[in-house]
Formats: sequence, structure tokens, C-alpha cells
Amino acid sequence: MVDRVRHRRPAAADARHEEAAKAQGQKLALKLGNKRPKRDPLGVVPGIAVFVLLVAGYLGSTLAMQRAKTATSRRRVLSLIAYSITTALVFGVIIGAYPDIGSNFWPLWGEFALMCLAVALFAATVQSLIGPIGTLVTVVVMVFFGNPSTGGVNGTAYLPAFSQAIGPVLPPWNGTTLVRNTLYFEGNAITQPLIVLSVYVVVGAALVTVLTYGRLLWVARRENATPPDQRRGRRRRRHHPTCLRPGFATPSQPPGMPVGGHAPARPRT
Repeated sequence: MVDRVRHRRPAAADARHEEAAKAQGQKLALKLGNKRPKRDPLGVVPGIAVFVLLVAGYLGSTLAMQRAKTATSRRRVLSLIAYSITTALVFGVIIGAYPDIGSNFWPLWGEFALMCLAVALFAATVQSLIGPIGTLVTVVVMVFFGNPSTGGVNGTAYLPAFSQAIGPVLPPWNGTTLVRNTLYFEGNAITQPLIVLSVYVVVGAALVTVLTYGRLLWVARRENATPPDQRRGRRRRRHHPTCLRPGFATPSQPPGMPVGGHAPARPRT
């Protein structure tokens, strides 16, 4: 940034800017465009918020899977949407306790919910494909690879080339950029993060729905392909698990009567 007013020369000024300033006979100066909030002088709130939402996202999907006893269950997408909105609201209230951040409560609520839902649906998709081990895959992708790619308070300029390459396609980088630009830069340059997170939500919801109903259709076709006598046997075993085991009587069968419900034949004299 070129300014006619004399200022102290910055120690790490870009060489091209210095050359342009010398060519025009001007002094090079740095001007602070946005000041950080007093309660967050180091700018750590976006990184902390994104990490908390990462953990909340895959934990919510894992708890939903454990409660349903399967990786694909009906209404899972709706339950994750409600969970993300509630989690974002609670977390937004905590963040809103700071006066400098409370003015952005409403946009941050939507961004937190979008971030949490993107991670939750990613975890649900992987869990639907490979089962409970999908939680481990989500942790590796989102926490071990995604979270360091955000750059933390130092930004992405000091990251390795690999982290700089994968960051823009993962939710942690986009979530951090979205929250940081909302808090400190008046919501500028948030189109890309919104698009990427929305793609994760839409594609994740579609895949979870397809996998859920695809498995239900597969089970229904398998049942229809089973002969009727075997289906009746399965239903009997399901409702009366002890009726086909030798030596056990059903609840309505008196003791001493063999399995099948017929009294023993009397021996002929």
C-alpha cells in the first residue's frame, strides 16, 4: 500500500511494492484495515469454533448410528439437520457472550449449523458405506488432514504445499475462512466457503438417503426372492425363538408336552 505520508518502513515489505513506490517517488507504508476484537486479539476464535464443530459433527453422526444400531436408518438426515441447528445455537450463544462477537450472532448461527451439518453428513455417508470404521476415516480426513490445512492464526502462507492444495476442498478450511471473514472482514469473500460447504451438505444428504433406501429395497427384494416356506420359518423363529429348539416349550405349551403341540401317544398294550 502506497501512502504519501511518511511512515516507518515495514521490515517484510514485498520487493515489487518497494520498487513501484521508488519509481513513483513515494514511501511505502502499511495501513491496518481491520482491527481484531478486544476479546480476541490473536484471532483464535475461528480456529477454535471450527475444531469444536468438527468434533460435534462426527460425534453426532456416530451417536445417531449407535442409537439406531445401524449405519443407515430412516430419518437420519432430518435428525442430523435438527442436531446441527441445535448444536450451532448452543455454541452461538456461548460465542455471543463476547460483546465484540455478539453482533454477528445470527449469521454465525447459520454458518455454524452449515459447518456442523457438512461434517456430520460426511461422516454419515462414510459410515453408511463401510460401517462404524467410517468414524475413524472421518477423524483422519477432517482432523488429521483438514484441521491443519486451515493454518490456524498464522494463515495458509506458511503451510506445506500439500496442505495448501487440499485445504480449499475440505470443510475445515472453508469453515475457518467463512467464520474469519464474517467476524473480521464484514462478510467479504465468503462465496467459495458457502458453496463448498453446501456441496458437502447436498451431496451427503443425497448419498445417505440413497444408501438408506437402497439397502431397504435390497432387503425387500431378498425377502421376495425367498421361498414362502422359508419366509414362514423365519417369521416363526423371529416371534418364537425357542419353539424350534429341542427340549424347550413355548410359553403357551404345558410342561412335558413335546415341541409341536401334540400330546405323546399312549403305548399299546
